[in-house]
Amino acid sequence: MVGFEGRRPIDMVRVFAENPHFNGLIIRIVDLLPREDGNKWQIGDEIGLHGSSWRERGEANVYATIKEIVDD
Repeated sequence: MVGFEGRRPIDMVRVFAENPHFNGLIIRIVDLLPREDGNKWQIGDEIGLHGSSWRERGEANVYATIKEIVDD
């Protein structure tokens, strides 16, 4: 899990995301920064692991699909 302990920055969103190649087997809870295009995160959006942070998929090889938005 990549995230924050305690209080997170106010603009982050916590989501449950699932690896699309291993449905139901690899589920992550991650904190996301706001989208670069200014839209809200939605169920079905793909996120990618860039270094140690999750954000828009882009060219990331490790990625997941948002299954649930815990808070926004």
